[in-house]
Amino acid sequence: MTMSEKDGNLKRWVLEAAGGEEIEAVVVGWSEWSDGGVDPGPLANKVAKWSEVEALLDFDFYSGYGGAQCNAINAIYAWTKSWVIAVSEYDGATGISKLPRNPMACEPSYH
Repeated sequence: MTMSEKDGNLKRWVLEAAGGEEIEAVVVGWSEWSDGGVDPGPLANKVAKWSEVEALLDFDFYSGYGGAQCNAINAIYAWTKSWVIAVSEYDGATGISKLPRNPMACEPSYH
């Protein structure tokens, strides 16, 4: 995959991570050092409804190693009944992680 191939999309990733559960709330990050993503305006760093931010997160970007585009997109937290979903980054590759919202039997993984 080349840097010109945009394979990441926050809206799609959050919906997939939610696994069909309703997204109850979202915080879309933004700060003066943000150098990409979408400025969420008055919703920045505030608890919002999924319907208020879903369109803002629907853009494609390169997510592969060496891209280091984690700060070129919006940091987010999203909550469902069972999960807390967030943007993750490892060695320049951007992805999505989810953690149990409450104690539950599950197989822990590295994030």
